[in-house]
Amino acid sequence: MKKKILTTFAILALSGMFLNSEDKTVKWNVSDNIADFIYKQKNVEKIYYGDKPVGYGLSKNIYGVKSDVELYLSFDENKTKDETGRYSVSYSQFFISDKKSINRNSGYFVNSSHRVELSGSEKTYFQPGINLSSFSISFWMFPVTGSYNESLLKIGGQYYNKKKENIEEQSIVCEIVDGKISWNFNNLFYFGEDYVEKIELISSVRAVPERWTHASMTFDAFTGIIRLYIDGIESGIVVATVDGTLNGSVYNMKYHSKNRCLIKIANSFTGGLDEFYIFRGVNDNISDKYNINGGEILSNVILLDRRGVYIKNIAFDQLTNNKSDLVYFYRYSDKPFHPESDYGEKIAWKKFGDEKLESNLLKYIQWKIKFLPGADNEYSPNFRGLSISYKENIPPSKPLGVMVLPKDGMARIKWLKNSENDVKGYKIYYGTKSFNYFGKGSELGDSPIVVSKDADFDKEGIEIKGLKNNIIYYFSVTAFDDDEKRNESDFSEEVACRPIENWVRNDY
Repeated sequence: MKKKILTTFAILALSGMFLNSEDKTVKWNVSDNIADFIYKQKNVEKIYYGDKPVGYGLSKNIYGVKSDVELYLSFDENKTKDETGRYSVSYSQFFISDKKSINRNSGYFVNSSHRVELSGSEKTYFQPGINLSSFSISFWMFPVTGSYNESLLKIGGQYYNKKKENIEEQSIVCEIVDGKISWNFNNLFYFGEDYVEKIELISSVRAVPERWTHASMTFDAFTGIIRLYIDGIESGIVVATVDGTLNGSVYNMKYHSKNRCLIKIANSFTGGLDEFYIFRGVNDNISDKYNINGGEILSNVILLDRRGVYIKNIAFDQLTNNKSDLVYFYRYSDKPFHPESDYGEKIAWKKFGDEKLESNLLKYIQWKIKFLPGADNEYSPNFRGLSISYKENIPPSKPLGVMVLPKDGMARIKWLKNSENDVKGYKIYYGTKSFNYFGKGSELGDSPIVVSKDADFDKEGIEIKGLKNNIIYYFSVTAFDDDEKRNESDFSEEVACRPIENWVRNDY
């Protein structure tokens, strides 16, 4: 396949991509030539099974490193620091999985040695001896079975309380208890000199095994409200105030000065984790797996054939599930256009299925494919390819019965009308050398002379005046069936004559 440059942009030409000589089919598929089809894409990425591309789907809704991100683990690989560079990884053991993941890869934890441990610095959020402000924690999890009493996260640990002369646990702990998500704040909240032994928050729904679930928790230091979300839906709430009401005095949160504030992830969890975040401030809007606005592929402008074609069939290779969808739009023109030029933008997009493409003679066509996420923005459609079957716009047959009669300074030429109903006119080619039709000087114009299909050429003939006497002129006729006069037949049989002064013969 070749890319032909027309004006200042690339037009995708289809020569060499046909399956047979009659109805022709051009195909684009993700495992072969899809890159030739795509002009640009938005919020769409190639889907792989192992190393093999299997389609295009929506890009995962990845938040990434932004100003409010305190800690971020992508689990794409084992690293010595988290993605922000703030936290050092002191221990990291897990399998990297590209088969079940939210983004590129996920962390898969299957035995007691698998976990991640991180420590901060003087510049990180969780500091001993400092009152903590608002924060949020968010991650995706894939429990392999109905999980019971498994530890997903622990921030903090034990320290020696000199005042009480004992060892106390002071930590934020997230666990799966009887299938539900449980958040425990142990000896962290205080008012005056008194610490609250435990504030607990448990989800109202269970995490579903063998399925990706998004879990998040937000703490608002101004109101004391702690919220728990499962797949973006609030699943629990508790208020960290002295009397447990919204009007009560808000507890402060602080780690003891001797607490190292270590972060342990998946200390006793079996399953997958992905896209683990800790935010500074309240962030409760990153649970959707895919962007609610979907994505888009815009194709190149495709030259089907310069003479135009008639569409026979268009087939889409796609997979959709759980209300995800692909919507196809197209626009076409007789002239080449840039995918994003002003001229191109004036050509209206049409939704596939709203009209019968079979009734139109198409030359240039462009596609726009809208990717729409499925239920709860958790599912993506899969576009794998597209094929267009069409019939070429066959030129008319060459005119028959061409005859020429010489006269004084002119020639009269006649021929039979073509039998095709779509013929729009004819061209008379002439010249002074055989098969070199570059004649000039005729009162009807230089070669070729355009003749209307309604002219009386088959009876009276067409008089071509202004020719020179005693010179042999050669003639051939073609038929055309398009407004541009380009879809032209082969040349008719050549005829010749010599205009002579005082010629009086009137029969051919």
